[in-house]
Amino acid sequence: MSTVVSKVAEPYAEALLDLATSNDTLKETTNDMNIVSQFLANSSDLKKFLSNPLITREAKRMSLKISLVNKLVLVH
Repeated sequence: MSTVVSKVAEPYAEALLDLATSNDTLKETTNDMNIVSQFLANSSDLKKFLSNPLITREAKRMSLKISLVNKLVLVH
């Protein structure tokens, strides 16, 4: 991960960790984040879709939201 991406992502990761810890959902949150990470890493079609400049940010956001919600619902 690039330094710039790390600097942007770190506060969000820390906030998620704090929230999961305070809500006593650290194990579930960790499991969910592992599922999301594997999902993103293992989908070449998704990578192509997300890197396509002709697809709007809103379309990408909605597609990710739907895909990830479906993926997490199937696991839980």
